[in-house]
Amino acid sequence: MTSPNNFDWGALLGKVLGSSKSDEGILAQLAEADTEIRDVVAAAMAVYNELGHGYVVGIYRDALAIECDERNIPYGRDIPITVHYRGHDLDSGYTADFVCCEDILIVVKVVEALDKPDDMELINHLKATGYRRGLMLNFGLKRLEFRRIVGPASSGVQE
Repeated sequence: MTSPNNFDWGALLGKVLGSSKSDEGILAQLAEADTEIRDVVAAAMAVYNELGHGYVVGIYRDALAIECDERNIPYGRDIPITVHYRGHDLDSGYTADFVCCEDILIVVKVVEALDKPDDMELINHLKATGYRRGLMLNFGLKRLEFRRIVGPASSGVQE
């Protein structure tokens, strides 16, 4: 079995879709690549359109859970992430805010802008779990910001 740590996850970072596009344009572009990612982003957009920005992160997490329930998007919340080192499981204290559709790891933020440490957080969570798809959702701006990261097929490593 190949370790997910052997992949160059930084090179797999997806592009942030341009903020000049309409929500419909963004969702159409996502649908071409991945309908499950599109569904989760659409749920996040609905939350943002209802609440706007300015709340603490827990409000957005709770609202996203409600939106996923209403849209029949399967999810789990606060999923522990174990980091593996030389055959040992390390108690990292990390948790995934959400895991949707069984393999989309989601981190919810409320920050002024997503930057490289945020990208690395999601990439490292994907490496640790072996999940292939990840979303970083930022509700801290005047428009929902998100990053989609897709890596190689899962190596079978799970939490």
